[in-house]
Amino acid sequence: MTNINRWRHWIPCAVTLVLVILVLTGCSSQRIVDHNYILTVLGLDKSDTGYKETGLYSDYNLGGRTMLLQGKAAKPSLLMDELNNQSSLPVMITKLKLLIINKQLAEEGLAPFIESICRDPLISHYLIVAVSDGSTSTMLQSLKDVKSESLPYHTVEQNIHSGQIPDSNLHNLLYDYYGEGRDPSVPYLKLNPNGKIEITGHAILKDDRLKLTIQREEILLYKILQGHLVRGNVPFAITKGQNEGTAVFNSLSGKKSRMLSKSSLGSKITYNLTLNGMVKDYPKWIKLKKSGDVELLTLQLEKQLRSKLLALLDKFVQNKVDPLGIGDFVRAHHRKDWQEQRFYEVEYPSLVFDVHVKIHLIKSGIVE
Repeated sequence: MTNINRWRHWIPCAVTLVLVILVLTGCSSQRIVDHNYILTVLGLDKSDTGYKETGLYSDYNLGGRTMLLQGKAAKPSLLMDELNNQSSLPVMITKLKLLIINKQLAEEGLAPFIESICRDPLISHYLIVAVSDGSTSTMLQSLKDVKSESLPYHTVEQNIHSGQIPDSNLHNLLYDYYGEGRDPSVPYLKLNPNGKIEITGHAILKDDRLKLTIQREEILLYKILQGHLVRGNVPFAITKGQNEGTAVFNSLSGKKSRMLSKSSLGSKITYNLTLNGMVKDYPKWIKLKKSGDVELLTLQLEKQLRSKLLALLDKFVQNKVDPLGIGDFVRAHHRKDWQEQRFYEVEYPSLVFDVHVKIHLIKSGIVE
């Protein structure tokens, strides 16, 4: 038998073997899905006996319908046992994508949940942790029977990838939680009157406790100070002579640097920010083809943006939170004498901030 004939003889056998392997693998995966309740979203509330847990899973025996499991327990570590006690199939959290914690629990502290759930070795570091305004049970009950692509973790992921909100996952949370000189922050969710779960702000924690929630319009300012992917809209007032109006600056990219300086008067941190973008929805009496109008608009935008950024920095200091890692930045300029408690009690409140903003207008948002 020639080599060619031998290959012709073995090819059908090889193809059959591959098909058998694929079918068996598919059956194995199907059995895993069909014989377990795999939670993708988990909500935590306070209850009269301790804690209440609401989990969402897709029931593939019912065509992938989104279903609920709920349980109560005195300790966070017992919550999964309660879900399993009422379930006909094992409940798994290996594919958990979103953990929502009620605002009241977040104000009391996330440490019990970080210790019992977030440090589970089976949990992905890409898990998103969020705080809810209102009951997570009510929020998740609104999602019963919806399609999996409508679940809220898709909304959060989409806004992270598009640069609308800061990057947020379990890895970042644990890094900021256990690290010195920085505080964690997570998305803040709310069930709106239309029954949709939306991102309404960003929750800032001190250690493990919720201390401050910044509003949606402040999120972009926060991202600018972080120096991460800077995309979003900033409304600002514009005046020219007797005319007053509003324009919108659409930030497309940017960069940040910061510098620490010391003097006999104390320490000062200076932010140097460059933003590239375009102005849209501006009044008709502004003509961006005129260099004078472009300069007027740019100067007013830079001034107002600087004022808003300084106000946000002051807001963080007044609320004694440090989501920007100012303490860690200052620590890098000290050799051995930096102490976290002393810094936040003595140095942080007396820090002087300055912000320099440079705007580069790429193009206008309206074709004239």
